[in-house]
Amino acid sequence: MENRHMQGSPAGQWDAQEILEQTRDGFYSLDRQWRITYVNHRAAEMLQRDRESLTGRTVWDEFPEAVSSSFYTNFHKAIQDSVVMEFEEYYPAPMDSWYDVRAVPTREGLAVFFRNITAQRKQAQHREQHYKSLFLQNPDAVFSFDLEGHFLSVNPATAKLTGYSAHELLTMSYLPFMHESTMEQTHYHFQQAANGVPQKYENVIVHKDGTLIPCNVTNMPIIVDGRIVGVYGIAKDISERKKAEYQILDSQLRLRSLLHNHPDAIYTLDAGKRIVDCNPAGEDLLGYTKAELFAMTLKDVVSSADIRLASDMIDGALTAGSSDAKELLFLDKDGSPLSSHCTVVPILIHGEVLGSYMILKDVTEQRETEKLLLKSEKLHIAGQLAAAVAHEIRNPLTALKGFLKLLEASNENRERGYMFAILQEEMERIESITNELLVLAKPQCASHVRLDLAAVLRSVITLVNPQAIMQNVQILTKYGSVPPVRGEGNQLKQVFVNILKNAIEVMPEGGEVAIGVETAGREVQVRIRDQGRGITDEQISRLGEPFYSTKEKGTGLGLMVSKKIIEAHGGRLEVTSRLDVGTTVCVILPVLEADEPVKSCVTGP
Repeated sequence: MENRHMQGSPAGQWDAQEILEQTRDGFYSLDRQWRITYVNHRAAEMLQRDRESLTGRTVWDEFPEAVSSSFYTNFHKAIQDSVVMEFEEYYPAPMDSWYDVRAVPTREGLAVFFRNITAQRKQAQHREQHYKSLFLQNPDAVFSFDLEGHFLSVNPATAKLTGYSAHELLTMSYLPFMHESTMEQTHYHFQQAANGVPQKYENVIVHKDGTLIPCNVTNMPIIVDGRIVGVYGIAKDISERKKAEYQILDSQLRLRSLLHNHPDAIYTLDAGKRIVDCNPAGEDLLGYTKAELFAMTLKDVVSSADIRLASDMIDGALTAGSSDAKELLFLDKDGSPLSSHCTVVPILIHGEVLGSYMILKDVTEQRETEKLLLKSEKLHIAGQLAAAVAHEIRNPLTALKGFLKLLEASNENRERGYMFAILQEEMERIESITNELLVLAKPQCASHVRLDLAAVLRSVITLVNPQAIMQNVQILTKYGSVPPVRGEGNQLKQVFVNILKNAIEVMPEGGEVAIGVETAGREVQVRIRDQGRGITDEQISRLGEPFYSTKEKGTGLGLMVSKKIIEAHGGRLEVTSRLDVGTTVCVILPVLEADEPVKSCVTGP
């Protein structure tokens, strides 16, 4: 049969047919009366027809179903307008297939190339169903806009998030959902996405009922054939996350407020026992700033006696996650000791120990109060004891004084009369001492007069010198003009006798006791220094307590009475000492002013 579609030389005709037979696409040609003039082998297979039976037949008669499809429309348009028509079309049974068709007008009629794309269409439909399912079932709001910001598509989650129906949304832009505080930000991110730059940011969506919903928003450009035609959007409701973040922030602020305003000092230590944070009370307690504390170690703030114990407490918190509390001695910036109740607790995060808190409560004042209460109790007991002793001494002393008068009256040896004078003076001193013991039990009224302090000291030295000579102790004095003081002579003599006797007794193998008097402003200072073994700072802090003494058989009452006497005179008694060097006792008294009255009755010590 003549193939009108193939014109030219027989050789050219057969070359073209050979090419068409080798192609994988189906091909057939039609003349202008729609008769089939040629069918290649691949077309016959796809059309499920015999090639010879098709040749010369009218295509619309052989395939009547095509008349009501786009085959008919596109074929006629190709011939009428002389344009190439490309389209996809489904052909029903018996083929039941999708075809990709290209109809090319020729001088004789129409050349039709086609291929079966049913598998590709099914795969595309499968993907489309996946995408549709992802779009419709996505729990997050998924939507698309045109370049003006109007909705093109929305999934059910978008309607739920905004409170508007899908129909309402498709008539709107994104503007009604934006809060005024984020409007500018939203415009910026939308324009960036419309320009091809994906965006991810947090925003606030206004629900239809006015509720503000925090969201995590992603915008991406929609690109078709290399051209941006719109913007995809995904919005995730992060209200619960924000609520959790606010709760965490609230907890953090509460904890920070607790630490900041807590009256106890709280120090945060890392795993290396370094201070990395503290509250204001922590700065106030030790006197260091945070910056100074951060550069310090435990050895800088804990006394050497307690550093091992403090380190062990922190080790227990870091290794075993245990808490511990003990009273430790800390040092402030001035080096002053601070008695502190120290509690160490571990810092546990997700079951892991990351450091420890060291909480200090200053109990220095409390301990001082306890010492004062104890001292007061001892004073009360000492007072009761002193009253009893003084009462028992006074009775025999009165008898002795009486018999001494009788002996003096019957004495015929006038050369030894001075002995009675000495005995009388000593008995009077014993009586004075018993009166001072009574002071411990009940304050008494003492008359202060103008005193020559140098004379008082000379009298005392004369009295204790025999004891000093017996113990090979030399008393040295160094003072010139001494200003007058106001006081009670016997009481001050008692003080200096007590101090000198103590100084002599601490040097059993002999030595020197130096007495010096200096005037400093409106005060006079009497320094009595021995060469004994000395005493520790802890012992010095306890001097003056009743029943506490550094001597083996001492009661502590002597120094206690001495301190009370000096304090009653408006002065003070200070003790300093160096081990293996000696001890210095300094009695400080106010100088008598020129116009100050000298006779007065003041409460005794």
